[in-house]
Amino acid sequence: MAGQKLFAIYETNGPATSVSSMFRRDRKHNARATQMAFNSSKQLPDGTARMNLRLEPGASYRVQASTDLVQRLDLTNFVSSSLSIQFTDTSATNYSQRFYRLASP
Repeated sequence: MAGQKLFAIYETNGPATSVSSMFRRDRKHNARATQMAFNSSKQLPDGTARMNLRLEPGASYRVQASTDLVQRLDLTNFVSSSLSIQFTDTSATNYSQRFYRLASP
């Protein structure tokens, strides 16, 4: 074991409660981060919000919305079958401001 080091990381923020969190919840435990992001977003003339999401095929996702960044509401959940999808929030017209989050359970 000469020259080898072992590090333990304690996370104070976030949902982690087990060592699998250091693998970013990848069931294969290969320390590869799940690739997900909002590629682009815009408000359409009718007030709806449209977002292009970059995803990893076969992974589960949730699109969440919030008006105060504290309480979140799941707008949809799905398993991705492609690298990107387009999501439209037609209820965005009911809010003066809305924040979005892409989460992977």
